Amino acid sequence: MAPKTPPLFLTLTLLSLLSFVFFYLHSSTAPPHSTNARNALTTSQDFIKVYISPLPRSLNYGLLDKYWALTSDTRVGSEVDNEIRKTLLPRLSKKSLPYPENPIIKQYSAEYWILGDLSTPEELKGESFAERVLDYRDADVIFVPFFATLSAELQLVVNKDPVAMWHIKDEIAPAVLLVVDFGGWYRLDSKTSNDSSSDLMIHHTQVSLLKDVIVPYTYLLPRLHLYENQKRDTLLYFKGAKHRHRGGIVREKLWDLLINVPGVVMEEGFPNATGRSISDALRPNWLVNHLRSYSSEQKDRYRKNMARVQPIFQYDNDHPGGIGPIPPDGAVNHIWKKVHQKLPMIREAITRERRKPSGVSVPLRCHCT
Repeated sequence: MAPKTPPLFLTLTLLSLLSFVFFYLHSSTAPPHSTNARNALTTSQDFIKVYISPLPRSLNYGLLDKYWALTSDTRVGSEVDNEIRKTLLPRLSKKSLPYPENPIIKQYSAEYWILGDLSTPEELKGESFAERVLDYRDADVIFVPFFATLSAELQLVVNKDPVAMWHIKDEIAPAVLLVVDFGGWYRLDSKTSNDSSSDLMIHHTQVSLLKDVIVPYTYLLPRLHLYENQKRDTLLYFKGAKHRHRGGIVREKLWDLLINVPGVVMEEGFPNATGRSISDALRPNWLVNHLRSYSSEQKDRYRKNMARVQPIFQYDNDHPGGIGPIPPDGAVNHIWKKVHQKLPMIREAITRERRKPSGVSVPLRCHCT
C-alpha cells in the first residue's frame, strides 16, 4: 500500500518586505490518525485540514505586544497607531489586540487573519474552508504562525536590516509561497548583478505560479458599494507614492501628465501600487480620452465584475483579535481555496521527482521537493 501523502508546512515570513506563506514537505508514512464527523459526512474533501505548528507566542501575538508597547512611533503612517495606543489599548485584553493600522504594515496582514481563523473554535467557525486538526498526521498542511511583516517593522524601529531568511533561502525553497506579488524577487538589479549578489537572490524556480499563490492586499481605503450604480464625477482616482524605489519612471510621467486634468484626482500618500509600462498612456491626453470613450454599458459591466471580486480583498471579520467567523467569500477563504487547488500539482511534482532514476538530472519546474 502506498504511503500517505505527507502534509506540507505552511508559514508566513518576510523577504524584501513582502509577506509570504510557505509549505514544506514533512516526512511521514503514518496512516490517518482519526476520523471526525465532518470527514465522515464528506464524500469528497471540500475543505483543507490544517495543523498549527506550536511556535512560541513571541513569534506571533508576542510581536503585537511589543509593537503596541512602543511609547511612540515617528515613522510615516504611524499617526493612527499612536492614537490607538492612547485611547483604545488601555481598554483591551492582550488576547484581543488589533493589528496595526499603519498602511505599510496593514497591507501585509494576511498572517494575522489566517491565524485568527484557525484559532476560532470549530463550533463558531461558520463557513471557513479550513478545518483545524490537532494531530499533524491528519493535516493537508502545517501552518507555522510567524508574523513576518510585524517582525520586520520592529527590526526597522531599531535600525536593523529587515530582509529576513536570506541565509536559509535554499531550505525554504520547497515552500508553496503565498506572496503579495513576484516583483523583484529573482530579477537582479543591473547595478548589483554580480557573483556575490546573485547568491542572495531567490532563483526563478523558487517562486513559481505552479506552486505559489498571490494573495490579496488588505483594504486601506473605505470600501465602495460597487453594486450600487451611482453617478460618479471622478474619471480617475489614484492615491500612492509618486516616487518609488527600484523604478517607477512611468508612474512619475503619468503623474505629471494627469495632475491638473479635470475629473482626475492624484494624491501623494498611501496606499502604494505598481503600474505597468503602457507607452500610449504617456502621450498627452491619451489616457484621459481613452477612459472617457467607454460607454455607460461598458462601465456598468466593469463595475459589476469588480463587485463580484470585491469580497476577496476583505480580511477583517470585525471580531476582537481577528478570532471569530470569517467572511465566507473573503480573503482568508480565498487563500485557503487557492492553496487547496495547488496541492494535487505539488503532490504530482513530488511523485515525479521520486520516480526519477538515480543519477538523472532533470531541470526543475519548481522547488517542490
